[in-house]
Amino acid sequence: QVPLATRLRPRLCTMGAKATKEEDAPRQAPSLNQASATLEVRISQLDEKIARAEDEARQWIAKKDSNPSAKARAMNILKRKKMFEQQREQLVATQCNMENLAYQQESAAVTLTTVQAMQQATQQLKQQTQKIDAAAVDKLQEEMQELADDMKEVQDAISRPMGADLGADDEFEAEFARMQEEHAMQILAGGAAASAPPAVPTTVPAKAPTAATALRAPTPLAS
Repeated sequence: QVPLATRLRPRLCTMGAKATKEEDAPRQAPSLNQASATLEVRISQLDEKIARAEDEARQWIAKKDSNPSAKARAMNILKRKKMFEQQREQLVATQCNMENLAYQQESAAVTLTTVQAMQQATQQLKQQTQKIDAAAVDKLQEEMQELADDMKEVQDAISRPMGADLGADDEFEAEFARMQEEHAMQILAGGAAASAPPAVPTTVPAKAPTAATALRAPTPLAS
């Protein structure tokens, strides 16, 4: 029968090899946020220790008249409190540096993302520009200009007056001036007639017969 130690030896060797591999494997470093959170916990613990040490020191100071060793105990507690405060200041400064480093890391990440986006956009712009032919663009502009000229001609054609040719505008201008002159002469003639004195009649109107004249007149005989 195989002894127990001989049977357990391969297992022990295997466990030892696994432990060695785990120790040799590199540990993943914590992130800046994780480290900052750890420091925050440690700072909180130191705040509690500082507050507790101050309370204990006050208690011993209150007992200094009745207890001879109260002063020495209070002094030791104050020294411990001072040590906690120094540790806290160091941790706060370290945390501040880590927060600044985290901010710089975030800024660098944003800058890298921006640069990558700009590089990609530039590459796409180059590809799109290569698909555009400058000569084709010039030709397109010429065709658009020709179309615009054709449309202008069409609009001018449909906006011309329809019907017979009535003559040039100079003829109508002359007629208008003639009619305007006649109208002015009529106005002057009407004004002269209104300002002249009334005409004196040249014939004497017949007088109405009086009663004496009517009696002297012969009476016609009846036939």
